[in-house]
Amino acid sequence: MNTLLKLATCLPPVCLALAACSGSAPSEAPKAPQFAANLYVLDDVSGSSAVQGDDVVGKAVRARIGEAVKAMALGDSTTIVEVGSLSAERFVTHPTITTNAQLRQAAAARKTLAQLEEIAAKHRANGGDGGTHVTMALANLQPDCRSGRSQIKIASDGLEQSHAYSAVATINAGKPVVLPPPSGAYLKGCKIEFLGFGMAVDSAGTAALLPEAHLRSLRDGWTTWLLSAGVAPDDMVFTSLL
Repeated sequence: MNTLLKLATCLPPVCLALAACSGSAPSEAPKAPQFAANLYVLDDVSGSSAVQGDDVVGKAVRARIGEAVKAMALGDSTTIVEVGSLSAERFVTHPTITTNAQLRQAAAARKTLAQLEEIAAKHRANGGDGGTHVTMALANLQPDCRSGRSQIKIASDGLEQSHAYSAVATINAGKPVVLPPPSGAYLKGCKIEFLGFGMAVDSAGTAALLPEAHLRSLRDGWTTWLLSAGVAPDDMVFTSLL
């Protein structure tokens, strides 16, 4: 009995030692939940975008996206959204492609490229839409970037035309690009890359990079908008020539 009393009233360090000897251990702190990464591809199908209007630019952009899919981990997903005018034929989300044991990264990349090439073929056959609604596409999509690895590839010239606002008209008027503000910081944690940024197709079908002053104004306008939407400065990239 005396022995039992001594064990019950032992000092804390001794109690911990006895617990360790008896096989029990302090419970581990719960681990933070792990989220799969998402790759969102916003594919601009407007008439001005060189991503659709120029074969060389389009192939380079699609190859870049294919490499991003190959670099994903098993369980990660890719979703392609067409971005143009607000019509059922254009403003659509394609079936999500998720990598797994049966669909490895290389196969997922081939499926992704097939979707993108199907969109390009439709653009060649039917022509492009008049407007680019990237900001609305992002707002509707509400991307899930909780993993810290999620990316959004925006295959677009970035010449936004949202309702009454036109980046082209603003640039031509010599004014700074100021996009309509986002509704909140719903892109927090997302890594954004524009592909073909500032690469537009003229009326003759020739792809060309915007003049430097116009390109800088467009980039500044998007930088301000992305910051307001919660994107960190180091997580935004504007790639023009590929």
